[in-house]
Amino acid sequence: MSDNEPREAIARAILDNVLDRLCQQGEPSKVLHDVLETDSGEPVPRYGATSEEGYGSFLCEYMPVKAVEKIVEECERIFDKATAAVYLKDEARHIQVHLADRLNTASVRSKIIAQMAWVATYNLILRMRERLCNVLQESLEDSLITGETALYSLVNKHVLNAGATNAKIDPRIDIAKLARESGIRRRTNLARTLSFLPYVQVPTGKGRPAKWDKHKLEQIVLRTTTAFKKRKYRAPTLKEVALEISKRQPLTEASLKMLLKRYGLSWRAIKKVT
Repeated sequence: MSDNEPREAIARAILDNVLDRLCQQGEPSKVLHDVLETDSGEPVPRYGATSEEGYGSFLCEYMPVKAVEKIVEECERIFDKATAAVYLKDEARHIQVHLADRLNTASVRSKIIAQMAWVATYNLILRMRERLCNVLQESLEDSLITGETALYSLVNKHVLNAGATNAKIDPRIDIAKLARESGIRRRTNLARTLSFLPYVQVPTGKGRPAKWDKHKLEQIVLRTTTAFKKRKYRAPTLKEVALEISKRQPLTEASLKMLLKRYGLSWRAIKKVT
């Protein structure tokens, strides 16, 4: 790879190399259904699978050259803007330096960007089948929520025709649950992929937890509970409060219960005040 080489040619070379590597490792039988080729010689990976959980089957042809071109472009941007902390031993302090200034030769830049793009492309091709399987599951789960909501829509039609009160449904908790599960799957899979890279440590979990103190926690729970009552005309459960707070910062029902206990706060007392 050189700075004057067109991105399309770079992308094609990287993609061909990734597919060759998968073939050498015997991975296509596990990852790819087949690899086709267009009239212009562009490789077209084909993915296929059948869900054992009953989510259906798929057969998908993917033309990734444009995506790999985008990967190369983004890797160039990332490299040119990347900084790192460097320790100056004589001055006993750290300074931030641009990597592009330290690795300023064209050949070094091109080589590093090509390696970055290769790793990203390998992940793109290797994990596509797994992502498509997740799409089958998520599509069915989303459709079930739509079907449940349609039930109340049909009920309301008949109820209103009879002159009765309109029935209500609030699918937001179910939607939030599915979004959270989808996020957990994505975070877990990506952390697992990154853990194979040498010389880097990839923390797992949701990230740095929010810093709490007794007053802050009590005020947030009070405000959330009060707002919920005004909106729903009823007191929320502890799970519903945790769900509302988690929209702004990571928090589960179990974590909220533990925090209240740690700071000697009573959920019953808070509900009574609001």
